[in-house]
Amino acid sequence: MNEEGKLTGVSCKSCRATMSPPRPVCSRCLSTDLEWLELPKVGRIVAFSEIHVANDAFQSSVPYVVAIAELGEIKVPGIVKGAEIGQLRVGSNIRVETREASARESSTNDLSQPAYWFRLVS
Repeated sequence: MNEEGKLTGVSCKSCRATMSPPRPVCSRCLSTDLEWLELPKVGRIVAFSEIHVANDAFQSSVPYVVAIAELGEIKVPGIVKGAEIGQLRVGSNIRVETREASARESSTNDLSQPAYWFRLVS
């Protein structure tokens, strides 16, 4: 996520591969000719699970739901807030939400407060 609270990736100008998180070298063709790409704010769930056993940083949130969401050509993991496991389906639409930059900066070591998360869209 960049300073403006947008999820970003890169697109390779040589082979058109898209990657997130951004990196300096294309993982497909090893080109360094990359351009920034803003990921869409809406996508769809391709996989999900409910977490019952977590490390100390997330223990206070157990149980919680995580999903892999397809945002354009890129798949991104994230916590699903405001929904229970029974409400999710593969193919469900989600929206990406983010914390404000000032809130992210003040809690950079607080893993239980993610910088972004998903919400179901009806």
